Amino acid sequence: MIEEGAAVRFSMIAPAFQTPGYAHYLREWHLTEPAAANYAEALLAVERLLEINPEAIRVLRREDPNWRAITPERIRAVAPGVSDELAATLCEVRVMRPDDECELAAQQASSRHL
Repeated sequence: MIEEGAAVRFSMIAPAFQTPGYAHYLREWHLTEPAAANYAEALLAVERLLEINPEAIRVLRREDPNWRAITPERIRAVAPGVSDELAATLCEVRVMRPDDECELAAQQASSRHL
């Protein structure tokens, strides 16, 4: 979740200088669009982490750039105020768009039968 949350946050910040209001619009979309529920949860988790330590992701990735190397223990070491629940959520690996993934798998399976 930390990788996806960071990606959503970056996608809001990076282009915001070109389009005023873009970050707000994109954040609201993620928080209200049912298909984006997992992305919204990832974004909110990353925002909570960055409230505790704004440099947490940079420090974690500087030590080891592999997202999968980030563990709850490493998160709590960098941001001691992070709860066990938040650290576990940030390290969770989740299918972000389950409906799309199922649809894609079904399409691939049906094309093999043609």
